[in-house]
Amino acid sequence: MKVISNIIKEIHISHLFKTNIDNLTHMEAITESPQLFWIKGILFTMSEFSNEQLTIELTKGIFYIDTFNYSECKEKPDQLNWNGFKVDVLDLSGHPTFTHIIDFILENEK
Repeated sequence: MKVISNIIKEIHISHLFKTNIDNLTHMEAITESPQLFWIKGILFTMSEFSNEQLTIELTKGIFYIDTFNYSECKEKPDQLNWNGFKVDVLDLSGHPTFTHIIDFILENEK
């Protein structure tokens, strides 16, 4: 059996938004499946465009993200709460695509 991993070559982000942890938790808590992600001291969530053409672009290694919201968060929490809603936090350290985005954010915040 052959396994082929499609490597992302380009990432296009339409909206990159830095906020605080409370606002980020609030935005995510009211979604259907509330979860945030964490890498290298950055807590984040994102939304993707979804249409057939962009799915085809993804197979070519081009990843389009609609909105990428993030906040500084030195230690990874297991869970955050907002107004009684719980938001799980997943550690994506080592994820090749998202680590590149976080590295871009960290390099450009200096």
